[in-house]
Amino acid sequence: MLNTTFRQLVVPEVPAVKKFILRRQSRRQFRPWTLKALLAKFPQLESFIWEPSRLHWGNYHPLPHEFVSSFGTGLPPKLKDLLIFEDCNVAFAYGAGRPYPPDHICLMADPGVAAALARGSFGLTRLHVPYMIDAWDFFKAYQKGCAWQRLESISLTSALLAPYSSNDKISELLCTASEVALSMPKLQSFAL
Repeated sequence: MLNTTFRQLVVPEVPAVKKFILRRQSRRQFRPWTLKALLAKFPQLESFIWEPSRLHWGNYHPLPHEFVSSFGTGLPPKLKDLLIFEDCNVAFAYGAGRPYPPDHICLMADPGVAAALARGSFGLTRLHVPYMIDAWDFFKAYQKGCAWQRLESISLTSALLAPYSSNDKISELLCTASEVALSMPKLQSFAL
């Protein structure tokens, strides 16, 4: 776990960086405050792709969730694309000797995180956060009158689409998704 505080270091701004990718094959994970401080040093950042893996955290620690929940305080100003794909390979994680059951690995959606992301994502053109939040929570955080004026593509997942969910719950999710999509005038791709 990389626990650097940039208060201790003098890190220059790097305006050349427009795209920043942290792949799941990284040997290190960043703490939320370190990651936010690092992103703040990229004033021209337009695209951030992050693939956190829960395998690095030992017992579950909500690092990506803490980071995403901080979006309520603002994303980098020029950011257009936010893609967070939380590694959710149940078979691999459970097979690696993790002490928690497989369903515990992927289904840890926090409604507060979804709400923070909904509030902080209005300036984006692409938002992809499968397995990080539940689409239902994201849609429920929507406030009428607000709009994602630039959003062209969004992908979310929901536990309500599981095989054991009732048709009524699925219908309610899809109706709510369609209502929220009306607040995305440039939307071209909606994956659920």
